[in-house]
Amino acid sequence: MSPTIGYALHDGAHLAYRVDGDAPITLLYLRAGTISIDSYDDEPRGAAYFRRLATFSRLIRIDPRGVGLSDPLVGETSAEAMAIEALAVLDAVGADRFVVLGEMGGGPVALELAARVPERVSGLVLVNTFARVANDPATGYECGHPQEAVDSFLGGNFDPSAQWEVEGNDDAALVAPSLASDVFFRDWWSRVGRRGASPATARSIQRAVVTADQRSRSEEHTSELQSQFRI
Repeated sequence: MSPTIGYALHDGAHLAYRVDGDAPITLLYLRAGTISIDSYDDEPRGAAYFRRLATFSRLIRIDPRGVGLSDPLVGETSAEAMAIEALAVLDAVGADRFVVLGEMGGGPVALELAARVPERVSGLVLVNTFARVANDPATGYECGHPQEAVDSFLGGNFDPSAQWEVEGNDDAALVAPSLASDVFFRDWWSRVGRRGASPATARSIQRAVVTADQRSRSEEHTSELQSQFRI
């Protein structure tokens, strides 16, 4: 089945989505990044990943506002706003029930979505993600990154004139360590990142997810989610 690119209209904005596969299970993939849904076909490992998901699902991917094929982002966004946008896409494709997969920055959005409409979510999958990025020693939350590291990321990684690194590793090396020396991957990563969103929009989207604190969401709904999902 050939992929379908469509648009859902929400709050006056067109939200681009892509549908691959036609299996009975609807799988919503959320990443909340700035690589457009039409760019992964150019990277063989990413393309294979999504092809595999589409063999057993109707795979739905979304360009958030400001990214790729969707309308521009006006002002700031949030994990909550992106969850509501995802619901608009799901309504547009007639998905009453679905599995949501949140990877990396999509985790906070997936948690928000599952908490908002648990009756529609048949499964929740969280991959390499978080409820909160920064640690919070005052409340005993020690597993996150230091706040100064988060501030450095937001302050430097989206400045086109700056070279942001952590212990000598740039964002490509941090996201995909095994491909840190892969020239093709690095070229693709830089190219589609620039093409996917402007620096200001990229900073806004990443600020929304790395400053989100979904601990209360996950704790509030843990019992309800565990009764419906295998976590």
